[in-house]
Amino acid sequence: MSRFIVGSSFVLMCVVIVGAQPPQAPAPRRIPVEEWVKQLGSDDARERDTAEKSLSVLAVDPPSELLAATNSADRDLRAAAVRVTEAMQWNLVARKLPRGVRFAEQGRVDLFVAATAAWKLKADDERLWVPAQDLGRRLIKEGDMVREYKPNNCPSAYADYATYIRLHKPRSTRLDDRYLRPDPQELTPPVLFVNEQIQSEGVLCPTGFLNTLIVSRNNVRTMLGIQHSVLFVNGDVTTERSVTSSVIVCDGDFTISDPQSGLWCVLVIARGNITVEGDSSRSVLIAGGKVKGKGTGYTRDLYVCHNTHNEPNPLGFVTFFELHRVGIEAKAADKVVSITAIKAGSAAALAGFKAGDVVVAVGDKKPADVEALRRALRGALALGDAAVTVTRDGKPVQIKLALPE
Repeated sequence: MSRFIVGSSFVLMCVVIVGAQPPQAPAPRRIPVEEWVKQLGSDDARERDTAEKSLSVLAVDPPSELLAATNSADRDLRAAAVRVTEAMQWNLVARKLPRGVRFAEQGRVDLFVAATAAWKLKADDERLWVPAQDLGRRLIKEGDMVREYKPNNCPSAYADYATYIRLHKPRSTRLDDRYLRPDPQELTPPVLFVNEQIQSEGVLCPTGFLNTLIVSRNNVRTMLGIQHSVLFVNGDVTTERSVTSSVIVCDGDFTISDPQSGLWCVLVIARGNITVEGDSSRSVLIAGGKVKGKGTGYTRDLYVCHNTHNEPNPLGFVTFFELHRVGIEAKAADKVVSITAIKAGSAAALAGFKAGDVVVAVGDKKPADVEALRRALRGALALGDAAVTVTRDGKPVQIKLALPE
């Protein structure tokens, strides 16, 4: 009898266990942002203080209600809304800032430049500029640009950022759009060379650069020369006059168009071509394409003018983002980009890409060729995971691609 009872209990227990449902994860806690914004204007001081503290720790884009409150006629509400808005914006930057700094430390230059799109800090905040200055200093060292070959007086020639600021006192500019320098003839007095820190979506300058630090997410063009400066550019760098004592890394082509102008004590690393119509001396020129121009077709002295091309890892430190780094091969025809192959075990394979996928969009960008796909993925991956839409067998497929560390 006891055996029957034990056996029945065991069967009943098994039935209960098998039939039991797994515990459900608690629903995500709703954050009452709208209510907190309303409470910022409360008559209750404690309620206002609680709402401000609750909002200030959020790492989200400020909601429209909060932005509207920054223009309120109520002085106290306006001040609180401004404080909260700035706190939220900083929290967003703080999450993305270390990622970009890490790219700079690793020599992943174009990813570092792309990451600065999210660095919405005040222009005089040194966190915008120190990673670029440090990167330039590392490149001078790795390029063996020492003694009489060193790019003197450029921002990265100094041991620390504070020294550069103290000696040259550059103006600081950070823009989400392109930087456009006014015509020098319209300035009083006329200014021929810009002494500035610039972080922007491209630079167009009818003058020249002097003791300047530039981080540009698109092309840079100057009508005069570049002197004692450091430029990191996701695009082409074009200047008409000479470049001296500078460090320039660009994701596109580097060009000096004036045949009477050249290079002196300059380190140039370009993913594309380097074209110098004039002479080059005491410089290091490294191109993913070709090095062309007078004086650059041969090596006069290995330690004075060293020219290389088709170098995938310049100075053993610098890399540019390429599709193959995430395991993608692609082709384009009639403005349609198709995936031709996926490397086994790569980031793209783990994300779920397949050969034959047609790329519709990366985020809100619709690439029309392979280079546009590379740039769109780089821009997205610099900030986090890339949301990619492809069509497969005529149906849309959403894929999230992560950057290998």
